[in-house]
Amino acid sequence: MEQYLVIERYMYDGDLEVAWKIENELMTEQIPKNMIQPLVENALFHGLIDEESGELNGKIEIEIQRDEKDLILRVSDNGIGMSEDRLKAVREEIYQPEERGKKIGLSNIGRRLYYLYGSSDGIRIESGENEGTRITLKFKGEYFEEH
Repeated sequence: MEQYLVIERYMYDGDLEVAWKIENELMTEQIPKNMIQPLVENALFHGLIDEESGELNGKIEIEIQRDEKDLILRVSDNGIGMSEDRLKAVREEIYQPEERGKKIGLSNIGRRLYYLYGSSDGIRIESGENEGTRITLKFKGEYFEEH
């Protein structure tokens, strides 16, 4: 993830702050592959990169914590956020992507969480216009007992 952020900072002018909030005892936990990068990419391209100037400005917070047996991954940004209508559409697209090859990051994550746990409650998206976006993934404890 750090290397990806180095590349994005190189490609775009501006000021990006990234804060990692991970408890020390969780540093050795493993989560399914390719879960963090698509969330950070969405934060950058849909929240923090100004479409007119091409500048990258804002803050991303990546947090991992334990909630009883479950592991919680949260990626938040302080970008432009989404309207209620757009948020509703994004939530619906998680399990029913519009067309193959587009908007696949969240839908891939949603399908993988469904495959792992058999439920669609593993991903939550919160956002408001000019309030940023926060995406929370829940990895249920039984995954960690098996791996």
